[in-house]
Amino acid sequence: MQLPPLRKKSDGPRGLVWTIAAIILGIGSCPLSGAGADDYASMRSMWLSGNAGGLVLRAPAPAAGAAADQVAPGPTPVRLTHTPPVVPLGVALRPVTVLGAGKTGQARMTTGGAVRLGGGVSKGPPRKDAFKPPPRHLPNDGRSGGGGQPRECTVTFAFVSKYRFAASSSFPPREVSDAYKGSMGRYEPDSKRWTFPFEQYDKLSARLQHLCRSQIAGFTLSFKGIPEPIVAIVREGLGRRVPGAANVAVNVTAGGAASAHAMQLFEKLPKHVGSSLMQFQREGVLFGLARDGRVLIGDEMGLGKTIQAIALASAYMTDWPLLVVCPSSMRSVWAQEIVRWLPELISAADINIIYTGKDPVSTCPVTIISYDLFAKLSHDIRQQGFHVVIADESHYLKNGMAKRTMAIVPVIREAKRAILLTGTPALARPIELFNLLNCLHPSLFPNYLDYAKRYCAAHQGPFGLDTAGSSNLEELHLVLQTHAMIRRLKKDVLTQLPPKRRQRIMLQMPTAQAAQFTAQIEQLKELERQSDDPTASDEERLAASGRKRNLIMKLYVDTGQAKIAGVREYVSDMLECGAKFLVFAHHLPVLDGVEECVKQRKAKYIRIDGSTPSSERQRLVSLFQTCDDVRVAVLSITAAGTGLTLTAAHTVIFAELHWTPGVLMQAEDRVHRIGQNSSAVNIHYLIAQGTCDDLIWDSIAHKMRVVGRALDGQVWLLLCACNLFIECATSCESTHVKRQLA
Repeated sequence: MQLPPLRKKSDGPRGLVWTIAAIILGIGSCPLSGAGADDYASMRSMWLSGNAGGLVLRAPAPAAGAAADQVAPGPTPVRLTHTPPVVPLGVALRPVTVLGAGKTGQARMTTGGAVRLGGGVSKGPPRKDAFKPPPRHLPNDGRSGGGGQPRECTVTFAFVSKYRFAASSSFPPREVSDAYKGSMGRYEPDSKRWTFPFEQYDKLSARLQHLCRSQIAGFTLSFKGIPEPIVAIVREGLGRRVPGAANVAVNVTAGGAASAHAMQLFEKLPKHVGSSLMQFQREGVLFGLARDGRVLIGDEMGLGKTIQAIALASAYMTDWPLLVVCPSSMRSVWAQEIVRWLPELISAADINIIYTGKDPVSTCPVTIISYDLFAKLSHDIRQQGFHVVIADESHYLKNGMAKRTMAIVPVIREAKRAILLTGTPALARPIELFNLLNCLHPSLFPNYLDYAKRYCAAHQGPFGLDTAGSSNLEELHLVLQTHAMIRRLKKDVLTQLPPKRRQRIMLQMPTAQAAQFTAQIEQLKELERQSDDPTASDEERLAASGRKRNLIMKLYVDTGQAKIAGVREYVSDMLECGAKFLVFAHHLPVLDGVEECVKQRKAKYIRIDGSTPSSERQRLVSLFQTCDDVRVAVLSITAAGTGLTLTAAHTVIFAELHWTPGVLMQAEDRVHRIGQNSSAVNIHYLIAQGTCDDLIWDSIAHKMRVVGRALDGQVWLLLCACNLFIECATSCESTHVKRQLA
């Protein structure tokens, strides 16, 4: 017989649910006869009358290999991924899960492989499990992923200290958890990892490798151990120390034979040098001697890295000639320091300073060259065969694609002794350490990609390999500390040095300028969303990313211009107080604005920027240090942030920020270094609210936390003792200062 329509307007919501059930069962799409038609009619009438609350339609489990059809939750229309064949009731059907909407009713698979029809408006009492989600049937005791596929699990080992290592994995199988517990493991809920004593490393590694070969049911297990060279250096240095290293905060581990040899070499240093070294500087020299003169001295700025490098190089004079690579402004300073500390061994005539690309690379015992000129003369330098190399401010080598890096790194690798100096080994992220470590120890860090994956959380981004992240920072810090780098902080070795007191000075923009910056920042947020949109094409995301960078640079320039009035007013206030201070800025208009303000106040000052000749820089520094009436130093952050000692002042003002925290810290330490006699060093950051400064401040705070964990094993913070609020108007006369404690 011909069936009546499945749904009429008069059926209401029950008719809709009945239609869904009929589709599932494959009835109603063609005529039925006999018992099938009778069942159809009776079930339809029961449901529409509200008496089908406990109706169960039996559907046996699917055959092996057949996947259950599923329909996403939601109201009509209902989409089925598979239409079952048209069969009468009682014939085996494939199980289906159908989710209706609201109170219209639901059909779900029950524990017994049945489809239960039920609804919120049913008159009959529903069973307790009528609206329960389907039970989770997974093979191998819940071990598989979706669709019955084996779950992937990777166990990764990394050092967390000299004595313990950690295992990180997501949802490990029971066999791995048992191996953890059997190896004196300790679970750390905060970091969600297991840690173990180092003596359990070999045992647990062997156990996990065996499990990987055993092919655990329901899992694809893989294991990544700690690179063997790193394990070897930790084994070698465990518990050993260089004689004479009294400061327990500094780990100068080395083998016993190397320690004895280091002491022998140290005792042969010129007496003038050895007796002038402070205790922590002596330890730095011993650390380098114990490592055959291949070392990174990463002491904080102002702790005397220059004298340590000269002492270390003088211990290997039989391997000279000596090559010193440094910023162009530091060439004459290095010549003076070498003659000062080694007067009996070196005279000014023994030093060849290369000022231009036309100057020859002579056979003098000491050659000093800048990073910029090195690339032009790299062929002549390599022919000369320098076996002892000092690279001052070696963070200049962080960019592996730069010409100077590609020219200098091979020379450092080939040198018998290599002494790298920098107060900021990584300015912003761990990837910046790779070139330094690779040229010092090529066998320990041979591959850029392996280093990036292990310590920089490298992954494939939309525009190539993204290495801006960080991972396994405790292990990286341990490797640096025990094998490659010695680094001391002022707070640990110079307790008599005054503390830094950082302050944020908030500049509130006039209403018109604030509205302009607000609109630009909203535009920046939209470009950020577009550049990260997974549904957009690569071309669209790349274009949005380019527009975002351009807008940020425009914001950076506009922020500097908008702050000039407030900066001038603050400098005027400082001059009225009688202070002697430094003012750092990045853009020339801001430097010009500060200089004009100082001239109007008829105060004596010095200015050092990128246009200042190297010979003039040292004269200006001496003038500022020795003359009390020279009260202001107007300085470029990038051109005057390194290599200068300006301890005659104890206040530093940053009229602008820089994106790299290491650059700011180096600029701070022109004042905060050996020779500072004040009770405190005051650092004032001028921040314009609602401008690019907000973005930069958040960025450098994050970068400082990451770099601090890698270099010092602790978090660096920008601490603000108080906030000073300055409301900037269009003219200096209308600006006023409001002070408010944080």
